[in-house]
Amino acid sequence: MTHHVTWDRGISLVGHDMWLDPQTIRDVAFVSHAHSDHARRHRHALLTSETLQLSPGHRKPHGARLLPLGQTVALGDAQVTLHDAGHMLGSAQVLFEHAGIRLLYTGDIKLRRGWGRPDTAIPRADVLVLESTYGKPHFRFPDPDSVVETLALFCQRALAANVIPVLLTHALGKAQEVMLALAGYGFEFALEERCVEPARAYERAGARLPSWVELGLGPGPQLLAPLRRRLRLSLLGPLRLRGAAGRDRALGRGEGLHRPWLHRGTGPPPAQARGAGPRAGRQRAAGAGPLLLSAPRLSQRALNRALLARQGLLEPLKGGPVQVVEAIGPVQAQNWAAPPVGIWARTGRRHDLSEPLGKRKLVYGFLLRGTLHLVSAGQFPSYAAVVEASGGTPWHRTKAAPPPEMDDLRRELLEFAAEPKTPAQLVEFIEGWLARRRPALDPAEREQQRKYGWRPLLRWTALARAPVDGRWGSRPPTDQVAAPTPPAAWPKPETALDDVIRWHLRAFGPATADDVAAWIGAKTPPVRAAMENLDLEPLEDERSGRLFDVPGAPRPDPNREAPPRLLPAFDNVILAYAPKNRARILPDQYRDRLYQRANLQWLPAILVDGMVAGTWSRKAGLQPFAKLPKPVTAELEGLLSQSPA
Repeated sequence: MTHHVTWDRGISLVGHDMWLDPQTIRDVAFVSHAHSDHARRHRHALLTSETLQLSPGHRKPHGARLLPLGQTVALGDAQVTLHDAGHMLGSAQVLFEHAGIRLLYTGDIKLRRGWGRPDTAIPRADVLVLESTYGKPHFRFPDPDSVVETLALFCQRALAANVIPVLLTHALGKAQEVMLALAGYGFEFALEERCVEPARAYERAGARLPSWVELGLGPGPQLLAPLRRRLRLSLLGPLRLRGAAGRDRALGRGEGLHRPWLHRGTGPPPAQARGAGPRAGRQRAAGAGPLLLSAPRLSQRALNRALLARQGLLEPLKGGPVQVVEAIGPVQAQNWAAPPVGIWARTGRRHDLSEPLGKRKLVYGFLLRGTLHLVSAGQFPSYAAVVEASGGTPWHRTKAAPPPEMDDLRRELLEFAAEPKTPAQLVEFIEGWLARRRPALDPAEREQQRKYGWRPLLRWTALARAPVDGRWGSRPPTDQVAAPTPPAAWPKPETALDDVIRWHLRAFGPATADDVAAWIGAKTPPVRAAMENLDLEPLEDERSGRLFDVPGAPRPDPNREAPPRLLPAFDNVILAYAPKNRARILPDQYRDRLYQRANLQWLPAILVDGMVAGTWSRKAGLQPFAKLPKPVTAELEGLLSQSPA
């Protein structure tokens, strides 16, 4: 036994054939509790009898050794003892003893269980391995007894008003814990179908739940339902839904729940459920608009650290240019020197982009908001489909509708540009095609296009930029080539938008619908509707209100130190948000110093403690907006000497 463990999609005890809550199937594994993110169909598992009974059938181990809590058993030349973890029925900590060293492992753990039950005891150990969602010290939770009293008061008031209280919980574990907590208040429960089997399993394991019935099979004055998926409530009368921060509101007969949002009827969520506000005359008792449940409130500093972590500005990102660009989002490339600097800032390494560009693993061309970007070939089709569907980059310059034959021109133009072509060659092809086909193109449109060398028509997402001679150098190419994936192979706009939203949140989240819409150049309502229909985590902040994030994305301790960084012009960490929401990275007082309105330029930025603190260039050096500590200045000067630009 050593003081070390290893990680390989699970925790392995060094020197022992023993895994702790592994994510993949193993020969011998300890399973701390029955939730699906921990239970696996291992060949042999050590667990409590309650965990085995509660585990879903397809996740039960092939073989099991059931260990009672508090009983020490031999495992080879080591000893193993399970202790209650307080998380749910059957959840356990494992104390592993060998050669005089005591190692304690726990998955999810709940120290304060409340409602008269003793706090969870922690055995003495030399080594503690903690795998817990809320294990970081900045998480603070209210007293459990106070929470239970608040829930009970809510239920009592709802029942006194002749409406049914609704509590949204996780089906396994949380629903039963809520029932046990409220048992002393005399409530009876109606369980939505996904809560029923876990409740029966709890009872088979010996838990004494209060009286309950399955929803639709009995009266049940209090309703427990899962947090996600559609819930039909048409069988019930008036309801009252428990929301975040003590808010609640009434629902009328026939209303339903769609994820954590309210809506009416049995079809798809209507406008008010998608964030557009309720229709006139349909305002509910507690006010208008959708109700967001259980939305943690994040500070600007917490948002800043989340952004820095995802962008490789806390810890350098690994991988080559393609992997980095996919992680941080399409790189702004109006300034051709910016992409190498942006990738260097996030990896600490210089990268030669000519190889992935030459092999078309990276695509350089007009993309988001009609501006030049660098994007991976794998992500290009979805971004391109979203840009095309947004309608924000039309090629025609007059009010006259273009003739349908122009679609034929664009299709044949892509065939002609299968290999890189110069601007002159592309213009010659267009003029020759028009002379042959003679479409009814408005003369004013033709004049405008010729005035600008047909550049409006050629600023098309389906046309990338690449040099005719194949040599990528210090100057951006103006030659163009058909993008690696043609429009006919792009995904449907709805699917593409879902992809882009998830990628944006993984790179820049948590973020609002306004942020995503501003980044891709789309209107906010359809983006908001798509975000509310995805399986995203709802959050709030101090300024912009409702945020979304992908579950499991990094959100580091807000107090974590952030090293100084040098960012290129037009960097994504600023432009990925709506202007009103950039305070997580750009202080309001510095906005007009970083952005030059006269020529629409975003200057290269200095980051100090994760925030914009000045500008820089190789020629002018560091230009901080306020005096910096000498150690910070020295570190920035070192970065300046290493910068690719």
